[in-house]
Amino acid sequence: MSPDLAFLDFNQAGFSIRSAAVMQARENHWYAKTPFSIAVLRYADVNALLKDRRLYQGTRRWPAHYGITSGLLADWWQTMLLSVEGQDHLRLRKLANPAFSSRVIEPLTGYFAELANELIDGFCERGSCEFMREFAEPFSARVITGLLGIPKHNWRLLADLATELGYVFSVTIKDKLAAIEHGLQGILDISKALIDARRGTHADDFVGTLVRASLDGTDYRSRAALTCVDCSLRRI
Repeated sequence: MSPDLAFLDFNQAGFSIRSAAVMQARENHWYAKTPFSIAVLRYADVNALLKDRRLYQGTRRWPAHYGITSGLLADWWQTMLLSVEGQDHLRLRKLANPAFSSRVIEPLTGYFAELANELIDGFCERGSCEFMREFAEPFSARVITGLLGIPKHNWRLLADLATELGYVFSVTIKDKLAAIEHGLQGILDISKALIDARRGTHADDFVGTLVRASLDGTDYRSRAALTCVDCSLRRI
């Protein structure tokens, strides 16, 4: 007998995964219907599905779900880390691993601490702050500038580009396509410039380590280095 499944409308303004409707749906069944597919509601079932090799990363079809099948976003989406599966995903991870080694990251820990203290000093006397605007956004953006060797005064530009690209994960993706592709193009341009600046050098920073790992001359490795750098820029 078919279960009486709840329908969760992710498109509804104000929808929350913490709502009473979601809690009740989880109590009644392990999954619910949504405008996109099913939503798995229980930890054990999510864990089991994540380990099932018959399944693949659903995000790779996200733009296509909204009719975006060509253009800058559609082409880039197929190459980003979240969309790549199997051996290609493992090769990307292997390429990126040296850039995230303690040898590269540990020298930056002092900078991260100084940055946190600098931002806190800006509002500590008030005893309160608007956390996202005054700490989280500038901290994450300036961490990325430090990691990638970008002048720190460019953090606002990076944050704005990342915000525009971030609309890609919204249900309004098609309406926001122009802004999304503007943010994406800006991030790709910065990524390419960073990579080009490290070629032929002995820089041992994050980008330099990625570039050296990609120097076998293959198009795949060059694209992989670009993927890893623009992935880092999107973390803002």
